[in-house]
Amino acid sequence: MSNNNDYLTINEITALQKAVMEPRDKAIIELFLNTGIFLTELVELKTDNIDWEKRHLKITGKRERTLDLNNQVYEALSNWTNQKSKTPLLNLFITTKGKANGLSARSVDNLIRKYAAQAGIKRNVNAQILRTTFAVRLFQQEISTAEATRILGISDPESIKRYIDASKSQPTPHLESASKLDHLDTRPKLTKFITNLFS
Repeated sequence: MSNNNDYLTINEITALQKAVMEPRDKAIIELFLNTGIFLTELVELKTDNIDWEKRHLKITGKRERTLDLNNQVYEALSNWTNQKSKTPLLNLFITTKGKANGLSARSVDNLIRKYAAQAGIKRNVNAQILRTTFAVRLFQQEISTAEATRILGISDPESIKRYIDASKSQPTPHLESASKLDHLDTRPKLTKFITNLFS
């Protein structure tokens, strides 16, 4: 996991985010980059997994946990749900053409690859690489290993060691906010300031 091909640089993250304009796809990309959830968890998300008042995302299944949503991902999710077509489906992420269906893991990986190519990233990018990108950046923060692994939903010592080793090979970002997940918000400082002002 210390190989640069396994996670994105900050420049690649920014380029990828700028390449995504569709509200649904932006919400998907931001969820991976700001929460590090597994691909299977993302496609199984339901609309009621989001606690809008507390800004929490409830992950169910074998890795059950509650994740904080920073402003970047909260806004992306809000924009998507406000524009999402009315449907009896409970899936948070659905198809936007033809009959509404829940997105498959393959379709999510395909859209990530599409936007990575549009962003000029010259290698294969998938959901796992976005998750690893989050994990590497998370372990760079002043956060306990126990809390980091809780957020990631992992307990395997080998995986934890690989994430920690990879995080040490990267420059430590300057920390400005009190919230650990806010450190992972890659928007310009002025945008974050204005958002916090009116959130």
